[in-house]
Amino acid sequence: MAGRAGRSSKGRRALLLGAVSAWLGESAWAQDGVWLAQSDTNAANEEAAAAVRDVLGERAAVSTALWAALQGAQPRLIVTLGVAALRGMLQRRAREPGLANVPLLAGLVPRQAVEAEVPAGTRLFAAVVLDQPTERYGELVRAALPARRQIGVLLDDPARRSAQVLQRWAAVAGRQLITQVVQEGDVAEALRRVLNQADVLLALPDVGVYRADALQNILVGAYRRRVPVVSYAVAHARAGAVLALAALPAQAGAQVGEVARLMLSGRAPAPLTLARDFTVVVNEGVARSLDLVLPTPEEIAAAVRTAERQEGRA
Repeated sequence: MAGRAGRSSKGRRALLLGAVSAWLGESAWAQDGVWLAQSDTNAANEEAAAAVRDVLGERAAVSTALWAALQGAQPRLIVTLGVAALRGMLQRRAREPGLANVPLLAGLVPRQAVEAEVPAGTRLFAAVVLDQPTERYGELVRAALPARRQIGVLLDDPARRSAQVLQRWAAVAGRQLITQVVQEGDVAEALRRVLNQADVLLALPDVGVYRADALQNILVGAYRRRVPVVSYAVAHARAGAVLALAALPAQAGAQVGEVARLMLSGRAPAPLTLARDFTVVVNEGVARSLDLVLPTPEEIAAAVRTAERQEGRA
């Protein structure tokens, strides 16, 4: 199966390369028009957009606006920031003939949103997602909480690839992975079961579990059991998780800008690219209340990067 999947990915990449090269043509090194489509104008979108523009520099003439407001000459490339912009621009490409053959690069989106919003076989599409490599979350736990070896994970789908990857990492790292599947939306029961065994709860990107209506109950429930929560989202650390690892908007935007520049030069990216850069955020108040003595965020980040280099994942 792995070999077949690898061939399929290479085939999609080759098709994208051919299509992008044909579209950009010999004028690829001229200044190209890029539509930078935003979902909204909040701080995260603005920081990411500024980073995209900084990377592209004079390479492209970038028009930035909310996705529905972009008009004018047909662009060479559309870059979307956020789920709403991705959804909106896919709809516009479907109904506006002039945009049908314009390559689209999605950024500032989680992998699950791409899988949900983008139909299989969509042409001229690539994404740089917010999700980190799954093993990186495991290394975060090991670097920050080396004495914690019973790692609890809540899932909405037992077949999710991230759980399988983390299971392999845990076996090598000498950790035990304790998974509980949320049945019929009953997060409370799955949380109770996982906290009976785990000494740390690792939150993986899973919109079926970490919903807005469930997050606070998860954080409070774990805190009452004195089980630290380690998360994929900075917002979770601010809300009560002990620490988080994530790409900040400027980091995500810079990576999107680099992939956009590659596409404008006539080269094809991978159909889906995981986050490269990251920042570690520690909730020192929660750590103190749980009697945890943690390394600094910089020390944790350095330890994660060192582990990745040693494992050949950097």
